[in-house]
Amino acid sequence: MTFQPPPAHGNSSFDYPARIYCCTTADLIGIGRIFESMSRKDDLQLIPEAAIKSRDDFPVQLGVQNDGEWERSQYYSGLTKTISEDVLEIKKVDLNKQISNLKNKTNPRIAVLNGFGSGIGDTLVGITAFSSAYKLLRKSVRPGIEIIYSPEQHTKLTSIFQHTTLIDQFHIAPVTLKKLLEYDAIFDTGGMAHRPDFYNMPVVDFLLTLFGLNPDLVQNKNKRNSLMQFRSDDNLKIRIREIRADNPGKKIILLHPKTSSIFKDIPDKYVIKILRKLQASGKYIIVMDETIPSTAGLPVIDLSRQAKSFAGLYSVISQVDGILTADTCIYHIADCFSIPTIAWFTMYDPDVWARYYPTVTGILLSKEKGSGFLNQKPKNTETNLGKLAKLWGETDIDQSLRLLENLMLNKSACDASARNHSTVS
Repeated sequence: MTFQPPPAHGNSSFDYPARIYCCTTADLIGIGRIFESMSRKDDLQLIPEAAIKSRDDFPVQLGVQNDGEWERSQYYSGLTKTISEDVLEIKKVDLNKQISNLKNKTNPRIAVLNGFGSGIGDTLVGITAFSSAYKLLRKSVRPGIEIIYSPEQHTKLTSIFQHTTLIDQFHIAPVTLKKLLEYDAIFDTGGMAHRPDFYNMPVVDFLLTLFGLNPDLVQNKNKRNSLMQFRSDDNLKIRIREIRADNPGKKIILLHPKTSSIFKDIPDKYVIKILRKLQASGKYIIVMDETIPSTAGLPVIDLSRQAKSFAGLYSVISQVDGILTADTCIYHIADCFSIPTIAWFTMYDPDVWARYYPTVTGILLSKEKGSGFLNQKPKNTETNLGKLAKLWGETDIDQSLRLLENLMLNKSACDASARNHSTVS
């Protein structure tokens, strides 16, 4: 992006809102690295958020107020030693009451600063939580929802938002203050993981709270994920149909062992172990949505070419009978289609991420406090890799496979019951 310099000192140029940029802390840090690489970091100056938010023409703030995001980032990065509890704690708000502040705006433009997270999984959960907020907004107004997020989020996540009916436009941060002032209201989710409550309640409940809703009043069925404009890829439909025809009576299992972190991955040794156990049972056909070199020569159907895009990935997930996955977005997508799934977790509590997914069972590898990497970001050291190997060595793979089989049997029974009920009706 090209940034305009601020007006000279003492010069209250009328266009200064076009020379002030608004973004989240994460965006600011990224911009700072770029300025630093050009030896121009001193050119980057911070304006206290209170000086901007106190303006009479600043958009109505919806949901939990995000004051102090910069201070929280500094505190959790170890750059400051103390912080006010007022900045840390979430002060719950009532979105219904806040909507009244939109006055007589029948078609308000509402911006969501930072979207719903940085990854596919948390974005799906965010869309689920925001759907409840959107329904409440629609009772009073007809809002136009626009996302403002980083270039990385824009590249990775826009295709996901395009499968919902909630979002109208997308913009890359930072935006000028002038542009921000054009909105009637904003939700600000920047730095949400720096809130202590982030790890203490299911993420969907946390996000519902951020959006100004009481999660206890939202039905569990509305805390499950859905893709509102999903259409399965026709070529994949044909390919899956061919696989079933070639293997009558066998269930198709998707195995997804890799993530963005070695500490969340299923190690190659156990990928091979899982594949051999599935093959030995004689009940399953195994497909993979990515090419894993260690599985060369093993009985796996590689669908990586068809699953390159997000649309291709969820088309694969929607058509298999069961899934075995590491802790990544796969089980969130599986919930959209009620696909029986076992997900192995090493760094996060599965109850926080998958409590409301009835066909997903999350297994936390660390059975005792301090034995694993729960809520940590471990460094790639020999000690940590040894601890990871120990965790996987203690994992009962056979039990996990039995759990998946039971989930699939329950799903088949529920589907049969639903079909019979439909026939009787």
